[in-house]
Amino acid sequence: MSNNLKFLLTAAAIVVVAALGSVFAALGQDWYSALITPTQWPPSVLFPIVWSVIYALAFFAIGFSLKDRTDGKRLAIVAAVNGALNVLWCLIFFTLRQPLAGLVAIILTLVAAVALVAEIYRINKIWAFIMALYPLWVSLATALNLAVWILN
Repeated sequence: MSNNLKFLLTAAAIVVVAALGSVFAALGQDWYSALITPTQWPPSVLFPIVWSVIYALAFFAIGFSLKDRTDGKRLAIVAAVNGALNVLWCLIFFTLRQPLAGLVAIILTLVAAVALVAEIYRINKIWAFIMALYPLWVSLATALNLAVWILN
């Protein structure tokens, strides 16, 4: 597979994940806005900004890591699992309004995020360090999901 096709498929997959996640999150905004949240909750404007940065970094980290490999099947699988879990969490937490089930999903997402960074590290250490933002952000999201479950 050509490098251009790898980059194109990576971009398409990230756009699909971001779009589906956004749709599912938007479907639950009324419910989400009415939740009791901790006083140290990040401002709402921060979430789409950070996710946009993470998705952009993921495009480059995954794209360049796949470019460096003749067989990037394992990385592609780990990345696909991350995308699926991200979408699943948005569906469960926002659309289905299930914070406890969302907590389970986001813990799985955190494990997958660490696995993704580890897989990228095997191929490209610099991009792995840059992508460390992703599991750090999912860690924060996990704590926030837990807080929502406890407070509501």
